[in-house]
Amino acid sequence: PNRSRQDVCECQRSGKVNMSETAEAPVSTDAVAAKRAEIAAKVAAVKAQQEREAQQKTEYFGEHTGISCDGCGLAAPLVGYRYHCKSCPNHDVCEACYALWDNGRGSVGNALNQQKLSINAADHQFALHKDAKGFKPLVKGAGAAVKVKKCKPNDPCSCGSSRKYKKCCGATAKN
Repeated sequence: PNRSRQDVCECQRSGKVNMSETAEAPVSTDAVAAKRAEIAAKVAAVKAQQEREAQQKTEYFGEHTGISCDGCGLAAPLVGYRYHCKSCPNHDVCEACYALWDNGRGSVGNALNQQKLSINAADHQFALHKDAKGFKPLVKGAGAAVKVKKCKPNDPCSCGSSRKYKKCCGATAKN
């Protein structure tokens, strides 16, 4: 049990030690495959989440007209990302103030002093926000509508029934 590495090697060469005593138990291939599948699923989930966040960030990056930062007092229009507090009725901050907030562990300023706001960072829950009015995206193609190919009546139906569109899903769409 308390042998040095050199002693173990000597014993193995001389044949005094049974190799089954020193070797680890073999791992089944099913367990290894299951573990690999679990890791692959976790990696795919993280990649999908990162993709969604990147897409969301491109949609929210722009010029927010009429909005100023309540944290640092940055004048309107707010350019970049706008974060709106879910627990306060009208509290918006810029990217720099959001970074200072640090998910409730940092600090929250009130440079404008136009409304009564809590300085305690834990009292706020910020999320990316944009209004339908007064928002101009600065990222090319952000928020653009995706074109959907329209089926013609005599084309094969997209549901895979091998029937014409007008006799399959097109007939139900007219009703």
